[in-house]
Amino acid sequence: MIVFAMSLSATTLSQFTGNWKNTNSKSRGITKVKISKSNQQLKMQVFGSCSPRDCDWGSQKVYPYGRSTSSNLQRNILALSATFNTGFSKKILVVKRKGNKLVVQSFTRFTDKSRRSNYMTTETFIEDKLATPKQITPQNNAIFDHFPRKTVLKWSKVIGAKSYGVEIDCLHCCKSGKWCLDVKGKAWKTAKVNTEKYSFTYVGAQSGKWRVWAIDKNGNRSPKSKWRTFKYTK
Repeated sequence: MIVFAMSLSATTLSQFTGNWKNTNSKSRGITKVKISKSNQQLKMQVFGSCSPRDCDWGSQKVYPYGRSTSSNLQRNILALSATFNTGFSKKILVVKRKGNKLVVQSFTRFTDKSRRSNYMTTETFIEDKLATPKQITPQNNAIFDHFPRKTVLKWSKVIGAKSYGVEIDCLHCCKSGKWCLDVKGKAWKTAKVNTEKYSFTYVGAQSGKWRVWAIDKNGNRSPKSKWRTFKYTK
């Protein structure tokens, strides 16, 4: 197999992992690539163009490559490869990082005796990240004087989100003058919900803060929103 030359620089494993979508939305080849790490093993899941929805090629083991036999294959990776069997062909994928994109070279060899010629394609992918939910209410630095201290958090819907994670932290709850996150390494309250709102009863007449993130069906998370603070006076 001949891999066409391109300018390469070594990169870390974390810069390959994630969800990637083809920059050509009309591609009839590979539409999406997911690279993940679980139990010290790399996996690649690929989706190809099909109608009415994309075909899932399944998930296969990934092999990283460095510059030499002594390369650190966590920190100095030039390329990844994985092999997929479609039933009528075998596809070898060679994946390289170029800037903030992935370049995927696909080498297809037909195994169905159709006499079709083997062929090679090159496609470019960008990271397909979930958007961060936009916080709606309460507004930042909101002040409440009602009791009981029932609080309703609301945020915008995120396309591709299956659920949402919410963190609420409390000033003084774990240590005077400190947030729980700073004292215990975790917020006062954490929740996972399937709608764009969350209700809770706050603990006291003091300051609090909250943030939210989106989660897709595979467990991938969006970046967390910024903290929004609020305060109860009674």
